[in-house]
Amino acid sequence: MTIKRLIARLFALVRANRLDRELDDEVRAHLELAEHDALARGLDPGEARREAMRQFGGVAQMKEIHRDDRSVRWLDNFVKDIRSRPY
Repeated sequence: MTIKRLIARLFALVRANRLDRELDDEVRAHLELAEHDALARGLDPGEARREAMRQFGGVAQMKEIHRDDRSVRWLDNFVKDIRSRPY
């Protein structure tokens, strides 16, 4: 890992909440577009939603992979533990 990549990952810890919201927005937009495409192909709304989710794959798994890629996992967990401790 390069110094530049390490610094970027450490910086991502500071803005993790904003990055998570942005990721949620991107996933939501992608699913809405896929659902819209399925509706245009003639699927009913329920089927269109299921088809969009099936094509996208596991949302939770994708988010974990994304978080791992942008952070130093052990340090991220440490920061979360510190934030969740009662004072």
